[in-house]
Amino acid sequence: MTREYYMDKIRITPETARIRPTEEQDVEAVLRIYDMARLTMRESGNPLQWPTDEGYPGLTELQGDMRRGASYVIEYEGRVVGTFALVPGKEPSYAKIHDGRWLDGAAGTEAGGHGCENGCLEHSANPEASRPYCTIHRLAGNPAYSGIASCCFGWCKRRCGSLRSDTHHDNIIMQKAFTKAGFVRCGIILLENGSERTAYQWLDDGKE
Repeated sequence: MTREYYMDKIRITPETARIRPTEEQDVEAVLRIYDMARLTMRESGNPLQWPTDEGYPGLTELQGDMRRGASYVIEYEGRVVGTFALVPGKEPSYAKIHDGRWLDGAAGTEAGGHGCENGCLEHSANPEASRPYCTIHRLAGNPAYSGIASCCFGWCKRRCGSLRSDTHHDNIIMQKAFTKAGFVRCGIILLENGSERTAYQWLDDGKE
């Protein structure tokens, strides 16, 4: 299915969507949504974030999120159209941030840091003194629907006053969604495998 197939998207809103914990009967639907997201990424110029041959995210990640009570689905008219994980507590990959700083963390380097031998950026900020936060992972939706990210972000903001997330530098769609929702680009974090991701954060300032 090409992007042209989804030109007339169904718009969902917080008023028309239902967000609830993922249940066993949702597993197949969520895995299909992961596959849809991979296709959308490839078609939008982002083939490396969730490579098809690596199978990430997949059943292992979904079951892990479900076991710790962090996996949620977004329903519209009784159909699962989106999925995400909201994970409280420290994210290991966020222990250091390069070429910037978390909104509530220690100062890092100015933009445009220099590369180092292992491929990371020189200098980093240690955010250990930051306030408690929740991390949004594995947000994905059926591309026939719009408004999924907005529903997810709004729901998460009502449950946690500090939200962090990250995305691939080629994922322009997600970067725009973060910015629209009031998230701020904070810098670069490194995943366990050494891959770079662009990090974002939202803090409750009492204005929303």
